[in-house]
Amino acid sequence: MDKQGSEFLVSTDWLSERLQDSNIRIFDCTTILKPDESGKLTAESGLFDWQQGHIESSNYIDLMNNLSITDHRFRFMCPPLNQVHETFANYGISDDSEVILYDRSGNSWAARIWWMLRSIGFDSAKILNGGYRKWTIEGRPVTKSSDFYAPGNLTFTPRPELFVDMGSVLQAVDEESTCLINALHEDQHLGLDHGRTYGRPGHIPTSINIPANAMINVQTHEYLAPKELQLIVNQKIPTDSSQIITYCGGGIAASNDAFVLTMLGYQNVAIYDASLSEWATDETLPMVTTI
Repeated sequence: MDKQGSEFLVSTDWLSERLQDSNIRIFDCTTILKPDESGKLTAESGLFDWQQGHIESSNYIDLMNNLSITDHRFRFMCPPLNQVHETFANYGISDDSEVILYDRSGNSWAARIWWMLRSIGFDSAKILNGGYRKWTIEGRPVTKSSDFYAPGNLTFTPRPELFVDMGSVLQAVDEESTCLINALHEDQHLGLDHGRTYGRPGHIPTSINIPANAMINVQTHEYLAPKELQLIVNQKIPTDSSQIITYCGGGIAASNDAFVLTMLGYQNVAIYDASLSEWATDETLPMVTTI
C-alpha cells in the first residue's frame, strides 16, 4: 500500500505519478468546522482554502452547498440520490473515471464523499492515504491554478440502504444482531464532554464506541495498517452482527468508520445520516451516559 494503489486507498507516491492521467478525477472534499463564541461548531465551505493551494489537477467538492440538503434543520443531510448522481456527474465524474478523494483534516470528509459515491453505485473512488497533510509534509507541490472537469456520463445505480433513519436505529436498539457504532470521541460517547454535545450528552443505547480519529496516525493522517484496524474492530464488534450502523454528530465521522469497515470486508454497513443531531435533541429517545 506504500508504493501503489489499492482497492480503497492510494499513496502519495502513487498519485504523484498519475497527476496527468486523463481518467483521474482528484477532489479536495474539505469542509471546515470551528467553534463560535458559544462553543457551538459552525461549518464553512473549504473552497477558499482550496483556492489558496491544492494538489495539482484537483477540484473542490462542496459538500455543504452542493451535496447536502441546504434548507434542512440538520447539517450535511444527504439529498435524494438522483440529485446526488446529477451533482457528481456535473463535477466531471464518468463511469470510466478513477476518482481520488482527499481532505485536510483526517479523512472523514473524503470518506463522506466516498460513501455518497458508493450510494449512487459508483465503486471506483479511492481515498488519498494521509490526504493533504501527508502530501504537504512530504514537500510535494501545490498550486493555485484552477482546471475544471467537463460534465461526465455517469450511470445511476442507487443504493438507498447505505443510509438509515431514526426508525431503523430505534428498531436496532432492540436487535442483538445489529451493531450500532458511535464514531465520536470517547468522552463524547460517555457523556463526559458537556461542551461538545448535540443536544443531550451520551450515546444511543447498546452502541459501542470506535472513534474515527482512533483509526488514523494523528501526525500524517494516514490510516493505521490493516492489521491494526482489524484488531481495533475485532475488539469491539460482536462476531454475530448481521448489520452495522454507524453514527456520530452529523454523519461525517460515521462515514470514516463506515469506510474503514467496508475496507476491512464488512458487509451490510449503513450510516444513520441525521445521527445525534436528531437523536440527542428528541427528548422521547433514550440516551446513555455510562458504558
